Amino acid sequence: MNKPTTRNFLKNFGYVLNNKLKETNGEINNVQLFSLGDVRPIYNDNNYEGLRIMMNDTEYSSVFKQTYEYDSKTKGWQGTFYVEVFDHYGLDNDDLIKFRNSKPDHIGRGFVAWWLLQHHKGKKPFRTQMKFLVKLKGKL
Repeated sequence: MNKPTTRNFLKNFGYVLNNKLKETNGEINNVQLFSLGDVRPIYNDNNYEGLRIMMNDTEYSSVFKQTYEYDSKTKGWQGTFYVEVFDHYGLDNDDLIKFRNSKPDHIGRGFVAWWLLQHHKGKKPFRTQMKFLVKLKGKL
């Protein structure tokens, strides 16, 4: 979680959550946390790090409330949230078009073969999952 991308993802999630809590006067049970999963990290800042190789442009995130407290007098809230971030090594048609003519040629051929395995041979892509707990707080 010390990665700037992860910290920014959590800050963005906290910002979106805080805005939703404002709409519900701090009532978290009226906030659909799973709909906040559109906020997701993208690990594309370093081609030589594990997170870029294993996660890159993540597919989606799920967030579940563990604890939550709201003080109506101070309008402050704090909570612990269980976060899951998912990615897979699947390729879509846009990936095929983007990488099929890559240089050097073996990279493009590799992407075409990868796409064919997935879309015509029924091979399922790898799935990567990252899980962690995070404590967040804010003020409405």
